[in-house]
Amino acid sequence: MAVRAVAAGMHTALIRRGPWGTIQQHDAATERATMRIDSLLELFGSVVRFSAS
Repeated sequence: MAVRAVAAGMHTALIRRGPWGTIQQHDAATERATMRIDSLLELFGSVVRFSAS
């Protein structure tokens, strides 16, 4: 799904949580994510920092 979003020009966030987050964090599709975070609590701050740059 992230690959399609990136191809459409959207920014994406990979939330690394649970065992699959750890296993898939270096997958080719997830390498394209705009930002990588460990919990939803980090999302707002990451979006603010991304928007400021």
